[in-house]
Amino acid sequence: MIYASAALFRRDGRQTFKPPRKEASPISTQARKSAARHWANVINEPDRLLKVFTVCQDGALIRVSERAFTIQVPPRPWIEKQMTVQEAADQPHLAACLSELGIDPHKAPPPMPDTLEINGILYRREI
Repeated sequence: MIYASAALFRRDGRQTFKPPRKEASPISTQARKSAARHWANVINEPDRLLKVFTVCQDGALIRVSERAFTIQVPPRPWIEKQMTVQEAADQPHLAACLSELGIDPHKAPPPMPDTLEINGILYRREI
Protein backbone atom coordinates (compact mmCIF):
# COMPACT_ATOMS: atom_id res chain seq x y z
CA MET A 1 0.00 0.00 0.00
CA ILE A 2 1.03 3.57 -0.57
CA TYR A 3 0.56 6.04 2.26
CA ALA A 4 0.31 9.81 2.35
CA SER A 5 0.45 11.95 5.46
CA ALA A 6 -0.66 15.42 6.43
CA ALA A 7 -0.63 17.47 9.60
CA LEU A 8 -3.10 19.94 11.05
CA PHE A 9 -1.55 22.76 13.02
CA ARG A 10 -2.60 26.03 14.62
CA ARG A 11 -1.12 29.27 13.30
CA ASP A 12 -2.27 32.66 14.59
CA GLY A 13 -5.39 31.10 16.09
CA ARG A 14 -6.42 29.42 12.82
CA GLN A 15 -6.29 25.73 12.01
CA THR A 16 -4.44 24.95 8.78
CA PHE A 17 -2.37 22.19 7.17
CA LYS A 18 0.81 21.83 5.17
CA PRO A 19 0.88 20.05 1.79
CA PRO A 20 0.88 16.28 2.26
CA ARG A 21 3.78 13.98 1.50
CA LYS A 22 4.05 10.35 0.47
CA GLU A 23 5.39 7.98 3.06
CA ALA A 24 8.20 5.69 1.92
CA SER A 25 7.09 2.70 3.99
CA PRO A 26 4.46 0.26 2.69
CA ILE A 27 3.67 -0.90 6.26
CA SER A 28 1.10 1.06 8.27
CA THR A 29 3.03 1.08 11.57
CA GLN A 30 6.20 2.34 9.96
CA ALA A 31 4.29 4.92 7.88
CA ARG A 32 2.62 6.24 11.03
CA LYS A 33 5.89 6.50 12.94
CA SER A 34 7.63 8.17 10.02
CA ALA A 35 4.77 10.66 9.57
CA ALA A 36 4.65 11.52 13.29
CA ARG A 37 8.41 12.13 13.42
CA HIS A 38 8.45 14.15 10.22
CA TRP A 39 5.56 16.46 11.10
CA ALA A 40 6.73 16.92 14.71
CA ASN A 41 10.07 18.15 13.35
CA VAL A 42 8.68 20.30 10.52
CA ILE A 43 6.19 22.35 12.55
CA ASN A 44 8.13 25.15 14.25
CA GLU A 45 7.20 27.69 16.92
CA PRO A 46 4.90 29.60 17.20
CA ASP A 47 2.84 27.01 15.26
CA ARG A 48 1.29 24.20 17.31
CA LEU A 49 0.93 20.68 15.94
CA LEU A 50 -2.63 19.44 16.46
CA LYS A 51 -3.00 16.15 14.55
CA VAL A 52 -1.12 13.94 12.13
CA PHE A 53 -2.99 11.85 9.55
CA THR A 54 -1.91 8.91 7.41
CA VAL A 55 -4.15 7.98 4.49
CA CYS A 56 -4.19 4.95 2.19
CA GLN A 57 -6.63 3.33 -0.17
CA ASP A 58 -8.05 0.00 0.95
CA GLY A 59 -10.19 -1.32 -1.89
CA ALA A 60 -13.11 1.06 -2.42
CA LEU A 61 -12.59 2.71 0.97
CA ILE A 62 -10.03 5.12 2.37
CA ARG A 63 -8.29 4.17 5.60
CA VAL A 64 -7.41 7.19 7.74
CA SER A 65 -5.30 6.99 10.89
CA GLU A 66 -5.03 10.06 13.08
CA ARG A 67 -3.03 10.91 16.15
CA ALA A 68 -3.72 13.95 18.31
CA PHE A 69 -0.76 15.94 19.58
CA THR A 70 -2.85 18.15 21.86
CA ILE A 71 -2.60 15.54 24.64
CA GLN A 72 0.53 16.23 26.63
CA VAL A 73 0.82 12.85 28.37
CA PRO A 74 1.94 9.90 26.23
CA PRO A 75 0.81 7.48 24.98
CA ARG A 76 -1.09 9.24 22.27
CA PRO A 77 -2.96 6.46 20.46
CA TRP A 78 -3.61 6.28 16.73
CA ILE A 79 -7.30 6.21 15.87
CA GLU A 80 -8.13 4.41 12.65
CA LYS A 81 -11.32 4.82 10.65
CA GLN A 82 -12.53 3.93 7.20
CA MET A 83 -14.55 6.22 4.98
CA THR A 84 -15.64 6.52 1.40
CA VAL A 85 -13.65 8.53 -1.10
CA GLN A 86 -16.40 11.17 -1.16
CA GLU A 87 -16.34 11.54 2.65
CA ALA A 88 -12.57 11.97 2.61
CA ALA A 89 -12.79 14.49 -0.25
CA ASP A 90 -15.08 16.69 1.90
CA GLN A 91 -12.20 17.41 4.31
CA PRO A 92 -9.52 19.63 2.71
CA HIS A 93 -6.50 18.00 4.37
CA LEU A 94 -7.69 14.51 3.41
CA ALA A 95 -8.59 15.66 -0.12
CA ALA A 96 -4.99 16.86 -0.50
CA CYS A 97 -3.79 13.40 0.58
CA LEU A 98 -6.10 11.79 -1.99
CA SER A 99 -4.57 13.86 -4.76
CA GLU A 100 -1.08 12.92 -3.50
CA LEU A 101 -2.11 9.25 -3.82
CA GLY A 102 -3.56 9.84 -7.29
CA ILE A 103 -7.18 9.21 -6.28
CA ASP A 104 -9.80 11.23 -8.13
CA PRO A 105 -13.01 11.56 -6.05
CA HIS A 106 -15.04 12.23 -9.19
CA LYS A 107 -14.03 8.90 -10.76
CA ALA A 108 -14.48 6.80 -7.61
CA PRO A 109 -17.33 4.27 -7.61
CA PRO A 110 -20.26 5.00 -5.31
CA PRO A 111 -20.23 3.22 -1.94
CA MET A 112 -22.07 -0.07 -1.57
CA PRO A 113 -25.56 0.31 -0.11
CA ASP A 114 -26.43 -1.28 3.23
CA THR A 115 -29.44 -3.05 1.68
CA LEU A 116 -29.87 -4.34 -1.84
CA GLU A 117 -32.97 -5.83 -3.47
CA ILE A 118 -32.48 -8.33 -6.29
CA ASN A 119 -35.46 -10.16 -7.84
CA GLY A 120 -37.64 -9.37 -4.84
CA ILE A 121 -35.11 -10.69 -2.30
CA LEU A 122 -33.69 -8.19 0.17
CA TYR A 123 -30.00 -8.56 1.00
CA ARG A 124 -28.49 -6.75 3.99
CA ARG A 125 -24.83 -6.06 4.41
CA GLU A 126 -23.36 -6.94 7.79
CA ILE A 127 -21.87 -3.88 9.40
